[in-house]
Amino acid sequence: MKKIIPIIAAVVVLAVGLVAFLVVGKDDAKTSDTNQQKTQASSALTPPEACDLFSLDDAKKVLGDTAQVPSSPAVNAEASSDDIKVSNCTYETPAGTTIADIKNQRMASILSRGAKTQTGADSNKDYFNGSTKPEGVQEVTGYGDAAFWNPEFGQLNILKGNNWFILQVGNTAATTRTLDDAKKMADVVINKL
Repeated sequence: MKKIIPIIAAVVVLAVGLVAFLVVGKDDAKTSDTNQQKTQASSALTPPEACDLFSLDDAKKVLGDTAQVPSSPAVNAEASSDDIKVSNCTYETPAGTTIADIKNQRMASILSRGAKTQTGADSNKDYFNGSTKPEGVQEVTGYGDAAFWNPEFGQLNILKGNNWFILQVGNTAATTRTLDDAKKMADVVINKL
């Protein structure tokens, strides 16, 4: 009997040690998984800057060699909230001096609604999937996860990942802009979105 007590005590100590090792190991694994998920989530929700997606060289492919940065700094203004970072990048052709030149001036712009949080990502996705999508839009395939053309505003709206991009090409009269021109611009920038 005296020999059995030390054996039982040793087994109990080993069992407690094994349980403690497994619990601590599991907690470390959970912490590691949680930290990895946080890192992935924060890197996945890094909002893009519009001018990183659409450069002057890109604009020249869309508008021609005369494309330039607009003279009005307000055109490239940025705005953001806690959930969404909004940035805009616009290029234009020279305006000229006559009324005809001004009417024929062309512009190309991209507005990025980059998700900063999951709430922002959900908001962007809801616009494409929910009842908030405007009436009269035309679904467009082949660009991002979802896309539609809004003829009223002359805009190609693209959802890619968590981010919503709005592309416009043409003159300032929105109803004169075409889906074909917007698709040409989308073809230039799609791999950067």
